[in-house]
Amino acid sequence: IIYDCHELETETYGLSPLRKAIGKLTEYFYIYYVDLILVVSPSIEKWYRKKYKLKNIITIINAPNYPIRENKDYLRRKFNLKKNKKIIIYVGAILEGRSVKEMIKLFSKLDNKDLCIVFLGYGDLVEYVKLAQKKYNNIFYHEAVPLQEMVKVISSADLGLAYIVNGSINDSYCLPNKFFEYIYSGIPVISSKSPDMVYYLKKYSIGLSINKLSYEELLPAIEEVLKIKKEVLMESIKDAKNAVTWN
Repeated sequence: IIYDCHELETETYGLSPLRKAIGKLTEYFYIYYVDLILVVSPSIEKWYRKKYKLKNIITIINAPNYPIRENKDYLRRKFNLKKNKKIIIYVGAILEGRSVKEMIKLFSKLDNKDLCIVFLGYGDLVEYVKLAQKKYNNIFYHEAVPLQEMVKVISSADLGLAYIVNGSINDSYCLPNKFFEYIYSGIPVISSKSPDMVYYLKKYSIGLSINKLSYEELLPAIEEVLKIKKEVLMESIKDAKNAVTWN
């Protein structure tokens, strides 16, 4: 019997007190009977080891072998963007707790800058993003795409955002799919302070982490990352890509 944890299951954002309590009790009573536990980040593995005093736990990061189909002009053509525009992309669930509203608020203040943001995914806040797209010239929504199309879309952006801060332990320790999708697509990343994302960013020099999603922190981080020489950045991302693949 293998317990494959999609996340830190009992500490995810948005769980009701009742569902959280039931989840904790269920996990506590049954986890000692499984033969192997799979988790998605080293920090979550440490949490499970400490919580249950178990050793039969391994980490398998969310880095499958994405089909490489690059198209560097895709987003510029789709949204009719000039070449001087720098495209920031957010990939994933467009929901409460994913800093979507905060990103929109921030980029609405950057309407006169050569920066724009594209939200790629689905969720309850899609209409909220679409309304912002009508109101501002630098906020865009792209519908979710199949896995085989991910790299094509993401590779046409200049930088990926993997900022998730909502107070849950799960997201504090996250190492999400989007983080590796950005790497596979050949673009640098700006993340929140999740220790495992910070580890990869520092080890391979492929981006920066910020404490807060604010004008004072995000804008300088974007500028700093985009100043890195393209040849140097591509070599760093190539090293990271080769290191994290499931191969």
